[in-house]
Amino acid sequence: MKKMDELFKDLDVYRTQEEMKQYFEHTQQMIHQNKEYIKLARLKKGRFKKFF
Repeated sequence: MKKMDELFKDLDVYRTQEEMKQYFEHTQQMIHQNKEYIKLARLKKGRFKKFF
């Protein structure tokens, strides 16, 4: 799960509305490129739950 920790390492950083949109789109793109992330995202647990 080290990769997932890196994916969400800055999840709690304050962002403006535009920065948050960019962060969300970039992270979502990274999730869709990795089959393991897709499986975990569908469970909506842990950091994925907080992200969504």
